[in-house]
Amino acid sequence: MKLSRLVPPLKFVRSLTVSLNGILVASFVLQISAIAGLVGWLSVRNDHQAIAGLAMRLHSETNLQVTQHLNEYLGRVHLVDQTNRDALQIGLITPSNLEEMQRLFLKEVQTFKVSYVNFVSPLGEYAGAGYASSETITTSEINKAALKKSYDYEVDQFARRTKVHSITQYDPQAESWYIEAVKAGRPVWSQIYQWDDMPEVTSISSGYPLYDSKKKLIGVLGVDLVLSDISKSLRKLPVSRSGAVFIVERSGLLVASSSSEPVTMIVNKKAERLSAFNSGDVQIRSTMKQLVQKFGSLEQIHSKQSLEVSISSQNSLETKAVDDHYVQVTPWQDQKGLDWLLISIAPESEFTGKVDAQKQVGVLLCVIAVMVAITIAMLIARWLTAPILRFSQASKALASLLASGKTATEELSQGVNVNIGIPIRIRELDRLATSFNQMTKQLQTSFQTLATANENLEVRVEERTAELRLRSNITSQIRKSLDLDTILQTAVIEIRALMHIDRCTFVWYNPHTQPAIWEAVTESKLPTIRSALGSYSKKFAGVLGEEFLKFQTIQLDDVSQLPAPLSRRLLRSLDCTSFLGLPMQKDREVVGVVICTHTRGSRPWKPEEVKLLRGVIDQLAIAMSQAELYAEAQNNAQVAQTQAMRLAAAIKELQQTQAQLIQTEKMSSLGQMVAGIAHEINNPVSFIYGNLIHAEEYAQSLLRLVSLYQQHCPDPSREIEAEIEAIDLEFLTDDLPKMFQSMQIGAERIQQIVQSLRTFSRLDESDFKTVNLHEGIDSTLMILESRLKAISTRPAIQVIKHYGQLPSVQCYAGDLNQVFLNILMNAIEALEPHSQAQDLPAIAIKTEVVDHDRVTITISDNGMGMSETVRSKIFDPFFTTKPIGKGTGLGLSVSYQIVTERHQGQLNCISEPGAGAQLVITIPIRQAQSAHPTI
Repeated sequence: MKLSRLVPPLKFVRSLTVSLNGILVASFVLQISAIAGLVGWLSVRNDHQAIAGLAMRLHSETNLQVTQHLNEYLGRVHLVDQTNRDALQIGLITPSNLEEMQRLFLKEVQTFKVSYVNFVSPLGEYAGAGYASSETITTSEINKAALKKSYDYEVDQFARRTKVHSITQYDPQAESWYIEAVKAGRPVWSQIYQWDDMPEVTSISSGYPLYDSKKKLIGVLGVDLVLSDISKSLRKLPVSRSGAVFIVERSGLLVASSSSEPVTMIVNKKAERLSAFNSGDVQIRSTMKQLVQKFGSLEQIHSKQSLEVSISSQNSLETKAVDDHYVQVTPWQDQKGLDWLLISIAPESEFTGKVDAQKQVGVLLCVIAVMVAITIAMLIARWLTAPILRFSQASKALASLLASGKTATEELSQGVNVNIGIPIRIRELDRLATSFNQMTKQLQTSFQTLATANENLEVRVEERTAELRLRSNITSQIRKSLDLDTILQTAVIEIRALMHIDRCTFVWYNPHTQPAIWEAVTESKLPTIRSALGSYSKKFAGVLGEEFLKFQTIQLDDVSQLPAPLSRRLLRSLDCTSFLGLPMQKDREVVGVVICTHTRGSRPWKPEEVKLLRGVIDQLAIAMSQAELYAEAQNNAQVAQTQAMRLAAAIKELQQTQAQLIQTEKMSSLGQMVAGIAHEINNPVSFIYGNLIHAEEYAQSLLRLVSLYQQHCPDPSREIEAEIEAIDLEFLTDDLPKMFQSMQIGAERIQQIVQSLRTFSRLDESDFKTVNLHEGIDSTLMILESRLKAISTRPAIQVIKHYGQLPSVQCYAGDLNQVFLNILMNAIEALEPHSQAQDLPAIAIKTEVVDHDRVTITISDNGMGMSETVRSKIFDPFFTTKPIGKGTGLGLSVSYQIVTERHQGQLNCISEPGAGAQLVITIPIRQAQSAHPTI
């Protein structure tokens, strides 16, 4: 619209200059009067309300900034937790690779500005990285070989370990963030605590438990934050010059403060957190006390509260002054359980000066304007008041309408009539009113045009905004899953909601079948229409399929206008009245089509809808590629895992087979040798033992005969006397019975040894039978008797027996004796390196019945014990701690197989360094007939 249409010609303006001069002056005076009256009214408003409004506005801005800072600062922990959780789920890091986790944690500490990141497994393994002090960055590790012993390393700029920083005793599973997270089963915060080496630094830690698909705990992630940074941020806030802002827990302990006072204090060389009730800042201390007086306790404050408090302060003259302060309290919580109060304080005196100055200026302007207006108005009020007021009202109405931007044109159509009630007709005012009315009509037309254009623009903006929002929603929903079926189902549901259509279908193209087919695999539709899922031959698809294979978009507002009868029949069979299909391409080949249909009359497809749908399909293609890559990676991982499991099983089977062959040959040779020795010794010993009785009787008879000769022939010849003296007949008579007694004891001992060898080998008995286990243990101890005697490196080993009342046990006696021999041999060898500081070497054997159907045999020694690493491997085939050539590593492995596989029992080892070792054998009293595998 041209400007010349809205203003009178220049000549008309000149003719009005003289006549309207008084009118302009009067109008100016009246405006000044109105403004002055308004200023005066504002100036005399309640000062207290103005001050309170300024204070509350400042509090609201301050608390909003503090809330935003807390959400951003503590929200870093959420980002770290999400990053680590995703990294564990997709396999970028694993709990078994602690060093890889530490490198990731270091990157997160530098990226998210947190102080420390930790991970603890249920077994006690630990990985951590972050600031060990204000300047030193370290990594920490606790592996399963040395639990509760933390190795801290300093690192270079490439996250590589440079040197050991420290080695400390540390149990991460005793930390509150670990205990509380496992107990709650969800992310939680720990209590606020101080650093040991820097008590002035306060921190808080989060615990984030991770579970696998079976709800089994994988470990707990921990992130540490330094809360001292919050106090630094509070000091930068634009609070009043002498006010304060601080954060407290519901207990009253300070979290952060804008004052220079630290939130911790040293009491008896120990760091303790400062309570706001004991703060050295009089504003904080007085505010907390009055809050408790008003609400009863801090626990009762559940919403934002604004109040006025009186705080006493002491000036330089040692006199107390009471100042009014404005306080606002805002509760702040987060989803992990934090519950703090944000409190800001501002003194009333800072706002009083501004309000007083505004009041003085306003009153002065009001007085001057009123005096001038009254003087001039009295001169021209009689003949100018009515027309000027009428014209002024019309001008103000037009100005208000233009300023507000409203499109209501009924006010513009009324025009201006300045002659109503005017005693004197003014020609210039008539012409001015006519021009004003013409201008209002033109403005009315312009407003109507602008209003229509504005409505169209708003509709287009709203539609475009909704489309972009829905497209973003579709993209985010598709990207949430890596499962192809889920991606396709999500896509058709979201596209149907976006387009407001009756049905959306995704169709695969399969050229590898004979003939090639189009397969509709997923759809979203109204419940009242028939499903389009199924397979369609390439021939039946007709022209539609050919156009899709050329990567052409098919847009049919009305299906009845489709010239191809076969394709038209196909669409009508599916109740389709409007059709839109967009092909999806991959590797320059059409792989699928997204089809949108309408079943209730024709539907025009807008170009922006087609463009929007093309963008969604591009995102869908990207998501499908990612899903295929993920599926391929999972398949490769599964194949590799299966191969690894097969290889491990083959290696284990090979080791067991080798051990069985070696042990079978060993025991076969040992059994034959023991049986042969026992047989060879038994024959001559039986002969000797059987003839000793007769020999003793013969000797006694001869001695009695000699005694009779001495009685009846007291004077023997010289020759007999010489022989008696030569053989020492008196000594021979006394010693010969003792000799026979010793020989008999020796023969009985040899028979016992032979019996022990026969009992140990059990070659004279059936393989599986009921035996007395105590006999097997005693026979094994007799065989090892020479090994129990004192030697140069240790005293004699004492054997302590605690035999219980055992029934006869069904077992493979020879194999079980072999187990006793292997375990006792290992116990004896464990006692070989003996020092004077140790107790006398001893082996304890305890037997008892448990649960009425099982027996346990516990063999323990008081040797040096073994580490957890050695204890976990002692039953592995070929594992030995002896030097090369000193042991095969098969004794305990074969013993484990004999107990667990052949006797369906258990063999456990209990040992700690410096605490000796216990091996506990548990077997059933009665064996199942089918449970007798051979070794």
